[in-house]
Amino acid sequence: MNIQFNGHFYKPTLDSNYLSNKRNDNKEFDQSKIKNTREEQKENKKLEELKKRDQEVRRHEQAHIAAAQDLLIRGANYKYEKGSDGKMYAVSGDVAIDVSEGKTPKETLKKAKKIIKSALAPQDPSSKDKEVAAQARKMEQKAKREIMEEKLEERSLNHETNETSPIKQYNSSNINNKSTIDYFA
Repeated sequence: MNIQFNGHFYKPTLDSNYLSNKRNDNKEFDQSKIKNTREEQKENKKLEELKKRDQEVRRHEQAHIAAAQDLLIRGANYKYEKGSDGKMYAVSGDVAIDVSEGKTPKETLKKAKKIIKSALAPQDPSSKDKEVAAQARKMEQKAKREIMEEKLEERSLNHETNETSPIKQYNSSNINNKSTIDYFA
């Protein structure tokens, strides 16, 4: 293509430096655009992971609270992380429950069962949750032993005070009869 100017024809030419600079500018623009897109994708992915984690943590702690009932000392306490959108998201949490023994072995047994239920209430119990449940199982076993010991002690006391026990009957029937041989040794 020729251009006429003041009666002369010119063939327009583009400076090769101009063209190469334009190409480089476009490459730099494209590279920065790609880089920004990748960073945005990473940020969006991290934000989605934060949102998901927030829901999981809250659901987890609410399961503990619902199961703990009267053992609850303090509701959920969360640790937060700020997302790229400026909002705070829960990334971990805990609930405080009473894990002390009861006043009696029966009360301790009942309490231990609630502690186990509360500790293992979430769909995916943490290692700390499992540790609390294990401690409560030990408390439960101890309470069961104590209850059994109490029952044995009660039976023993009842047996000794019961006038119809075979030993009492034997002894009372033979108090005046000195000729009876004592076969119990």
